[in-house]
Amino acid sequence: MKETGIRSFLRNSLFYGASGLDDTPVRHCASRFRNFIYVDYSLNRQTVLQKLLHDGLGDYVLAKEGDAKELPANLVLGRNWVGIPFLNFGNRAGLSGTWPEIMLQDPFVLMAQLSGKSESNAHQKINFMFIPFEGSATYGLLFTRRHIAPRCVAHIRSGVGFGSNFSGYPSSLGLKMTEERECLPRFILHDHLCRPGYGDYLLLVEAYDPIEQWVRTTGEDRNQPLTLLELNQGKYAETMPGELYEPFR
Repeated sequence: MKETGIRSFLRNSLFYGASGLDDTPVRHCASRFRNFIYVDYSLNRQTVLQKLLHDGLGDYVLAKEGDAKELPANLVLGRNWVGIPFLNFGNRAGLSGTWPEIMLQDPFVLMAQLSGKSESNAHQKINFMFIPFEGSATYGLLFTRRHIAPRCVAHIRSGVGFGSNFSGYPSSLGLKMTEERECLPRFILHDHLCRPGYGDYLLLVEAYDPIEQWVRTTGEDRNQPLTLLELNQGKYAETMPGELYEPFR
């Protein structure tokens, strides 16, 4: 895959930082988005591959391990793993001291094609990328430096309150998304925890309008809402995200 192919994949993707292997975006949005980028520094390649092979994500599964391949970091992220800095996170408040120890122990960029596993979607496929790195830094390396945006950003239970996690993730992600106008996604998918007063709140949602909502039916968030938002250019101009995020710079 060349840079033109990477850019096309990125522009048409759903980006999910602090994702774990949560299948919520695939379960609800695979009919709308076909490219999914998951980013989470707590998972190794074997864990990811086993999940894709045995359980899959939503109604999609990795048919065989050969359908997954590794891509060079410099092609996807613009530099090799040795050259990827921690992007000043070590000096940020709210960053656990154990966080850098988790990162880059087994770095990889995995690309896989997942196939439908039920009769209703047996001939459908989605593209899946996984990167074991910090979410907001990865957004910057994938999108901000290229002056492009994904189609959608998923912001679902980022776990900022757990040990070894980056509690400043929502504000750091917002900074990357608003650094340039071209880096704004058209859609944001968020859960019930993304609201004022909660650690997961993403200020940028104020510039978006809800267009679709589901009630989650599985997991610890069963019966909680999941909302898809679309960018409102007028609201974005009024919200002045640069000023909103200035305290976090």
